[in-house]
Amino acid sequence: MFKLNINVSDILLTPLACSSLVNEILKGILYQKCQIPYPYDWMKTMVTRKRQKSEIDVKKFNNIKATNHFLLVSSVLDKLETFMQAIEHEFSQCKTNIQEVFIVLGTTPHTANEIISVSFTLVDGHNEKNHISQLNKYRQKILRKLFLSQDWVDKIDASVSCTNVYLYIVKTGDNSNINSDNNSVFVPTIPLTFSTKTKYTKISLKSDTTLDTNCCENLTVFNDLSCNVISKKCDNEETEVNVIWYKYKDLIKGFKECFVNKKSVSESW
Repeated sequence: MFKLNINVSDILLTPLACSSLVNEILKGILYQKCQIPYPYDWMKTMVTRKRQKSEIDVKKFNNIKATNHFLLVSSVLDKLETFMQAIEHEFSQCKTNIQEVFIVLGTTPHTANEIISVSFTLVDGHNEKNHISQLNKYRQKILRKLFLSQDWVDKIDASVSCTNVYLYIVKTGDNSNINSDNNSVFVPTIPLTFSTKTKYTKISLKSDTTLDTNCCENLTVFNDLSCNVISKKCDNEETEVNVIWYKYKDLIKGFKECFVNKKSVSESW
C-alpha cells in the first residue's frame, strides 16, 4: 500500500466538501487511468451541446462509427453523473458515518488491477452554505496539490487498460439500520478483499483549518476510523463501532477513443 497524505489547509472538510473532492478525484482518476479518453468537463460539454440539437441532427453523423461512439460516450457520462450524485446523496444523508471511499479498477472487484481509496478527517455541525464560496475558490488548488505532487507523478500516474470501475463506501453505524434506506443505490456487501500484489493507493485528506468564530453551534470533528474502532460517549463509556461496507449497484466500463481515417470521431460532433 502506498499512502499519500494531503493537507487541506484552505477549507473545512464538511460533508459537502468531502463529496465534492471525492467526485473530482474520481473524474481525475478515470481520465488519468485512461478509462475515459476525454477530460470530464470537455466530455460533458460536447455531449450536452449535441443533445441540445434535434434528434434528426444526431442521425446526420458521417458514419455509423461516429453515431455509436457518441451513444457510448453519452451512456458513460450518464453513469458517471449518477455515480457522483449517489456520492453526494450519501454524504448529505450519512454525513459523519462515512469513513472511506474506494475506487476499484478491474474485471471484478476481487481481481482488481488497481485500487484507490480516499479517507478524510470530516467536520460536522456547520451550515454548508457558509462554506461553498471557499470550496469553489480552493477546490482546484487542492486537486493540483494531489495530481501534480511528485509522489503521484512518480508512483500513481500511470494508465490502466480499459476495464470496469466499481465504487465502495465504508460507513460506521448500527447493523439494525443497514437496510433502512431501501432506495439507496449502495447495497451492503462483504468487505473488499484483494491480492497483496494489487496496486493500492490510500489518499488521506486531512485539515487543520480552524475558524475564529463558528458559523454553527455544537461543532464536532470526526477522525478516520478503522475496523473494531472504539468511540467514546459523553459519559466516557466506551462502545464498539460497527464498520459496514457498501457497494454501488452499477459500474462504469472504460472505453477508448474512436478514430475514422486517423481522425477522432468526436470532431464530427
